[in-house]
Amino acid sequence: MIEAVIERCAGIDVGKKFLIVCVMTGPLEAEPKTEIRKFGTIVAELELLRDWLIGEGCSHAVMESTGPYWKPVFNILEDGVEVVLANAYDVQNRRGHKTDPNDSRWLAHLLRHGMIRPSFIPERAVRELRDLTRQRRQMVGEKAREHNRIQKILEDANIKLGDVLSDVLGLSGRLMINALLEGLMQVEEIAQLAQRKAKQKIPDLIAALRGNRLTDHHRFLLRHALRHLDFLEVEKPWLARSEHGSAWNSFASRMLCCKPFQASRQTLPLRFLWKLVQTWNSFHRMPTSHRGPDSAPPITKVPAFAKPSLRIAATTGFAVF
Repeated sequence: MIEAVIERCAGIDVGKKFLIVCVMTGPLEAEPKTEIRKFGTIVAELELLRDWLIGEGCSHAVMESTGPYWKPVFNILEDGVEVVLANAYDVQNRRGHKTDPNDSRWLAHLLRHGMIRPSFIPERAVRELRDLTRQRRQMVGEKAREHNRIQKILEDANIKLGDVLSDVLGLSGRLMINALLEGLMQVEEIAQLAQRKAKQKIPDLIAALRGNRLTDHHRFLLRHALRHLDFLEVEKPWLARSEHGSAWNSFASRMLCCKPFQASRQTLPLRFLWKLVQTWNSFHRMPTSHRGPDSAPPITKVPAFAKPSLRIAATTGFAVF
């Protein structure tokens, strides 16, 4: 028989519009008393849930990591009780017994007996950093997709700039595309817009532009894609502004000073840093008997060797990409 380890705990079955909560209380050696209630997911309802759990003396509450729906619950409960986030696969109930009240009771039962492996929830600064890096990665991906759309439109219009220019949307390419959109210049005049080294390719550019089949439909698609691309160019640096500097800099100063970085004397792209800190913090919170008495000390400062091009500039408040 598995012994109970928590006297007062709660299991929360999370949904989009409502929660089913089961509170288990009682001595470890006795059968627990259970009480099940239903709550909404608006802030007022979640505050009622928090007050109820605190009033019942619950020290822990567990819920499954169901999409984004666990986050509003966690935001309200994290200051009142210790929240355990469980992998849904690890705590799935028996087939034929899956109702909302049964699921909440099953979660509370597993938590009471210490049978749940908690998922790691990083601190708020790291969560904010993760949101920013994911948002930026999505914007970079969208920019690449827009590049491909523009290239596809040019190919559809028999414009072979991509065969001559290494970057169709570089300075020379952008000037030529804008001239094509206006439709006021001849092919030879458009080719003369080439800049720098592209001037050496003017004969090839003329050949690539001559006989094109650019229509008003193509111009409409190109203008739309270019406007979207310009928007992404403006928005991407904004994510690194000092408005979010506290989260970025606090995270970077702790990350870049750990011994693995000092030993290897190299840095990694920012999108990997939060993953490393997630692992590092989990390790550092372990008992000394598990991680060894000679483990690295807490991170305290930004090392001088960290390359500016691949780190967060703590002195300026900007994240350098």
